[in-house]
Amino acid sequence: MVGRRVNASARVSGQDGAEDRDGLAEQAAALLDAMPTPLLACDTSGCPVRWNAALGKLLDVPPDRHRDGIGDAAVDIITNAFPTLAEVCAPSTTGGAARRSVATLDTAAGERVFELESVRSSCERHPLDTFVVAVREITVERSLSTRLYAAREEIVQFKYHVSHDLSAPIASARGLLGIIEHSVEEGTLDEVPELLEETNAQLTRLQRLIGDLMSLARAGADMPKPEVVDLRELVDEIAASISLHSRELEVSVTLSFDAPTLTTERVRLRQILANLISNARKFQDPEEIAPCIHVSVKDAGDDWRISVADNGIGMSRRTADRAFDMFTRGTSTHPGHGLGLHIVLKHVDLLGGSVAVGGISKPTTIDVRLPKVPPTIGVVDPSDVE
Repeated sequence: MVGRRVNASARVSGQDGAEDRDGLAEQAAALLDAMPTPLLACDTSGCPVRWNAALGKLLDVPPDRHRDGIGDAAVDIITNAFPTLAEVCAPSTTGGAARRSVATLDTAAGERVFELESVRSSCERHPLDTFVVAVREITVERSLSTRLYAAREEIVQFKYHVSHDLSAPIASARGLLGIIEHSVEEGTLDEVPELLEETNAQLTRLQRLIGDLMSLARAGADMPKPEVVDLRELVDEIAASISLHSRELEVSVTLSFDAPTLTTERVRLRQILANLISNARKFQDPEEIAPCIHVSVKDAGDDWRISVADNGIGMSRRTADRAFDMFTRGTSTHPGHGLGLHIVLKHVDLLGGSVAVGGISKPTTIDVRLPKVPPTIGVVDPSDVE
């Protein structure tokens, strides 16, 4: 009789345990459903068994339903979206310690990044063989982190190149002046004119770098409000300015457009076109009988597509891939510091547009897209940036 009473007691205890476990499971499910953040419950193999409305909305699957009630289709959606669930929910010797992973989803709104964190559901009396996985979007944090890293690398690169490019012509000019001084003391003046010419070239190089750095600094400054810009007048002004400061072979600059005016920030548009036209002129092909640059402005729906094409020496694919990076130079045989196209990129970004290499051989083309409705940027005195 005693043995039977013990067995009966065990059976009652087992029933109570099962009821307790069922009660805990119901409480966990209710809590899961009530949470506003995306949550799901998985078994130890990482297979989803329940999720809340927030996760259902995120992945467009029926929320608040058990797997058996909806079939395998919804489970497949979740496991395909979060392929690391099995890893996140793998049994661990650390008990309830959290596990994390990152998943990237391509959604209608674009690429979104999520962090998955799981904790094993447990109770001192009745541990549950499930994991609760919290899904937190970290798209903004990841984007900011990437941009911060890129900015840091750009600063490091900038400091290295600027320190080198500023010191090199100064050191060369000082060395040349020392030779000139010695020649004057010795009375051997035959090479002095050539040495003075080289000294002047080194100082001119330094002056150009300082000018480029000033342009780069102005690219990040606020500009006046958008205004109506006459394209013909602007391109003629740029072409005349470039010809005035150069004694090289004259280059023809032509213009075609779908509309004679653009509403944008004139200072930035002038910097964009001046750098592109000047760059095209610098890399002209000496074998061309008629070097020419053509600027075209076409209506592209919500944008204006501005293309600057030339019949110059072109660029390699490797150079094209890095064309807008700071200090990227097309060739070592042409003057410059590799800041021109980077300055263009800065101006285009602040106008809400995009820029790309449209062609690397004849015609070599740079394509700029600018929105017809420019973004609003703060107003400053134009004299501060001219």
